[in-house]
Amino acid sequence: MKRTGYKITKLTIAALCLTALLFSCAPARAESGADYTGDAALAKKLDEIFTGEAKLFSNTDQGYPLDSFIGSGRFYVDGDFYGSECWIYANAVYYYLFGEIPNKGKDSYRYSFTALKGCKKLDCATLAAAGVGTGTYLRTTDRKDAAYSSSAGHSLIVLGYDEDGLTWLDANWGTPKYYVHLHTKNWEYVNKYVMRSGYVVSHAVIPYRTASSGILCDGAGKEYLLGGMGITRVVTVPDGIVKIGEEAFEPTDGCAVIVPGSVTELEPGALGRAAVFAPENSAAQAYAQANGLKYYPLYDGWELLRAAN
Repeated sequence: MKRTGYKITKLTIAALCLTALLFSCAPARAESGADYTGDAALAKKLDEIFTGEAKLFSNTDQGYPLDSFIGSGRFYVDGDFYGSECWIYANAVYYYLFGEIPNKGKDSYRYSFTALKGCKKLDCATLAAAGVGTGTYLRTTDRKDAAYSSSAGHSLIVLGYDEDGLTWLDANWGTPKYYVHLHTKNWEYVNKYVMRSGYVVSHAVIPYRTASSGILCDGAGKEYLLGGMGITRVVTVPDGIVKIGEEAFEPTDGCAVIVPGSVTELEPGALGRAAVFAPENSAAQAYAQANGLKYYPLYDGWELLRAAN
């Protein structure tokens, strides 16, 4: 089954075994983060979560690998932020991966943005259009206005998806209950049992995507050998985003940011010292030139041809 967490990352993985282990002392399922992302750093963090090496909660040193019992107790993340069951687990996973807490989707994020509020049906095209990538936090709700509900709804972490279905990570959903699970299900199942009758998306918190250096085709026949340009990391802002906040990306050399034409507002320090790839006559081009950043034009059909770890 093909999995894509983003337009430039499309990997094929073997079918996943969905049989839950019955005992909490059983070893964690062998699962690889590299099956879901070409970003080596993100894949490593996923591996640590899958095996339980990651310590997700500040009030316990216990790791919670795949198929382990997590229960319904209160857990803390990053100080005073706490909760239980699927809610706190998904928040803790996102915090471990990206350093931000999704909470109720109303926070002012530095490295993330929100989308899909009020969405009634999930499918591959909808997630791709919203920029959903590996690690996205998604919360459902029974509220018709898509407001967060603590009494009804579910929190999960998207790992991958394609035309056939969705793969996600969660806790305290499915059988046996109160366990950490990894699921792969078709869209009919997702919309019937995860979204449920009348449920909508409360919010999806999505990280700006990153990938290792590779070859970037500008859409007009020119190829940029990023490694030879000293670019070791590429950050891609999904199409549809209109604003990039202040200091959204750490001011680092060796980084490039691909900015779509939909972005019309960039706050001070939004792109750090990164090289900028963006359409001509775009807000990002003007920003790059005004701030002394290297600028390279992009055209329709641009593509990151290879991501080298």
